[in-house]
Amino acid sequence: MIHFKRRLIRVHLFRYVFSPSLIAIIATCLLLPILVSLGVWQLHRAEEKKQLENAFKSQTRSPTPLLKLSSISPALNYQTIVAQGNFDNRHLIFLDNKIYHHQIGYQVFSPFFISGTQQFLLVNRGFVGVRQRSKMPAIKPLFGTRTISGFIYFPKKMFLLKKELLNDHWPRVTQSIELKNLSSQLQAKTYPFYLLLQTGDDMDLIRDWQPVNFPAYRHTGYAIQWFSLALTLFIIFIVCSTSKEQYDTA
Repeated sequence: MIHFKRRLIRVHLFRYVFSPSLIAIIATCLLLPILVSLGVWQLHRAEEKKQLENAFKSQTRSPTPLLKLSSISPALNYQTIVAQGNFDNRHLIFLDNKIYHHQIGYQVFSPFFISGTQQFLLVNRGFVGVRQRSKMPAIKPLFGTRTISGFIYFPKKMFLLKKELLNDHWPRVTQSIELKNLSSQLQAKTYPFYLLLQTGDDMDLIRDWQPVNFPAYRHTGYAIQWFSLALTLFIIFIVCSTSKEQYDTA
């Protein structure tokens, strides 16, 4: 039968004795690395978000005509472009389960057919709030040739359209968007990205585009909290394991 001593360490320092219990040692050794690693992970996430934010700020300064893009790749994320063409008012899409400042609503998408081509660009026209889910918001149709501008946005992962999106009921509400399926349904080629619209729409939709939903400074704040908890745990371990040395005066 194995017996563990309650005190494995005993260090004398001046008039104090540091002698932690086995339980305190095990608990601290388990929790401290977890808290520190969580703080480090938040710092890494903050750095990733900073890079996205910097890319957003730098890419938006030089607008480029869509048809003059030399190549198309995710490196163009948040690049400002301009395009000329016509909105497809019939095939309107409401992307569901979107929230802006605690208000529930939709992001409104419309295909935009580029002048002189048989290709369309899917345009995110902005956010519209709803009060009654049973009633679709009224979206004003846009006629004639228009010049629009906005940010290129490559989805981090491709969205998958629900099967019911392939029917002929328009406009429609969906949980996700898959560009290949939409291209097949409209029988036209599309670009592998969305346009986050800035100008070219008469509708007063909300277009508060941000590169990230969770900014870098919030990750930094959480990192500080995790490191503070780790420091607090270490201080508690030291204080609770330290006592004044008792002298025998007899």
